[in-house]
Amino acid sequence: MRRTPVTLALTGMLAAPLFTGCWDRTEVNDIGIVMASSFDLEDDGKYRASLQFALPGNMGGGGGSGGGSGGGDKKFYVDSEVGRTVREANFNLQKRLPRRLFFAHRRVVVIGEKIARQGIRPLFDVLSRVPENRLSADISIAKGRGADVLNAESMFERYSGESMREILESENILNVSLKDVAQQLAEEGVDPFIALFELRKQQEGKQGASQAEVVGYCQFKDDKLVDVLKGAAAEGLPWLKQQFQPYVTTVRDERNVLYTVNIYRGTSRVKPILKPGGQVHYDIKIELATGLLEVAPPEDMSKIENLHGVEHEVEKHVKQAVELCFKQIQAKRADSAGLGLILARKYPKIWLEQYKDRWYDVMDKATFNVTVTAHAERLGLTSENIATKERKKE
Repeated sequence: MRRTPVTLALTGMLAAPLFTGCWDRTEVNDIGIVMASSFDLEDDGKYRASLQFALPGNMGGGGGSGGGSGGGDKKFYVDSEVGRTVREANFNLQKRLPRRLFFAHRRVVVIGEKIARQGIRPLFDVLSRVPENRLSADISIAKGRGADVLNAESMFERYSGESMREILESENILNVSLKDVAQQLAEEGVDPFIALFELRKQQEGKQGASQAEVVGYCQFKDDKLVDVLKGAAAEGLPWLKQQFQPYVTTVRDERNVLYTVNIYRGTSRVKPILKPGGQVHYDIKIELATGLLEVAPPEDMSKIENLHGVEHEVEKHVKQAVELCFKQIQAKRADSAGLGLILARKYPKIWLEQYKDRWYDVMDKATFNVTVTAHAERLGLTSENIATKERKKE
């Protein structure tokens, strides 16, 4: 078909709307990218929202000559405001910022201890209302004020929020996201647990500098912080949750020999058993594999009795950790291990009829038995090291 000038003109006019520009675009220079945030409760009852902003102009290798580099050499800065609600605090901060707050890249949320003890449920109502907020973001609790943790030093990462995210998502931490905690708040028979950050002074280096460190897991009853699992009790929680995380620990035998071991593989099974009279019992079976990292003082690990000795001490250590965690859960009536949920899944009808409405009273009286089987592998050259061999040659 022959195309006339009139046909071409009409075609161009009809196609013109298809080639319009991005009329609703948002320039990078017009947004303040929030990388992490914290929430605190002030003494007067107001909320303090603290936001950690990335400074893109300072994140390049050559220093900050680009836009958004007004913070000197720092890669980020933290700003905060107060309000009667969290949204009001954010809005008050927005009123004096030249860029629009942008939360789609936020990967860490820190909740101050004071607000955690009052209740965290209202925060989840706030965070879930705006689609821009990522429910996959990691959540943690701060010992003291969350704003102080955001301002902590970061030696390896460009800003403290990224450093905290890397710590939370490391293989030896039982990490939860906003979505995980929201599900635990909505489910019956389980209470949330969240990793606890605490500021620690650096042993060496910059004078007075502090870094954020995970020191345990916060136990919640419903949405309120009631206790913290630390040390051996924190070590026992992943076994009870049936979510094994590799970790390193040190055990001591009756001869005062120290064994530092790497528990790199493990499985746990928590089986609920209903006994006569409505008594609930949990049979906990754990099987693990451990590698030997250090023996002090050194001894010959080729001897079978020494090998079995390591396995026995590891079994005893893990058993005590799980027992301590179970008892602490019962004492605080905070089911962070989800023992009620395990029972409900095994006996759904009985759970609804007999245990759902009085679970904490039943959990207080629950009995349990822990059986641990350890296999010592990867012994390495802890006894036949190079220095020892050289001395034997002489």
